Amino acid sequence: MNGSESLNSQLETGNSKLLEEHPPFLKTWHKLYSFVVAELVVLIIVFYAFMKLFS
Repeated sequence: MNGSESLNSQLETGNSKLLEEHPPFLKTWHKLYSFVVAELVVLIIVFYAFMKLFS
């Protein structure tokens, strides 16, 4: 049982480290998700403009 308890504590420590990690850029997850949403909005606008321009 001691081996499984140490394994569980290692898994819990690993999970907490994953939750505390910062994204690769933009410093916070909120900023990263905001960037992704903004990029999506820009792409929708660009594709809509192409659709209107070439239809």
